[in-house]
Amino acid sequence: MKHKSKIRKGDTVSVISGDHKGKIGKVIKVFPKLCRLVVEGVNLVNKRYRNSERTKEVRLQEASIHISNVMFFDKELEIRTKLGVNVDENGAKLKVGKKTKKVYQLNYEK
Repeated sequence: MKHKSKIRKGDTVSVISGDHKGKIGKVIKVFPKLCRLVVEGVNLVNKRYRNSERTKEVRLQEASIHISNVMFFDKELEIRTKLGVNVDENGAKLKVGKKTKKVYQLNYEK
């Protein structure tokens, strides 16, 4: 099931439930069809690799978490907020915080 989320790559989010509750990080990847996203520094797992000399190597890597476990975080006010969408005079959609009444990042990274 595809989840229509207002959280995009590059946004700062706060984890609101699970083992990593309270951690804050930047969104690296979003998987809308899976309803999951990857947050920098959250849900680190050991990943085993083999390099060119065929020796084993273990690295820490971020794993995905469910999109319902995170909430948009305003860095300036240091507060979590829900997001809404408003349309301006030109017909462009604006991402607006429900608590803060503030317009957030309009140009998303691709």
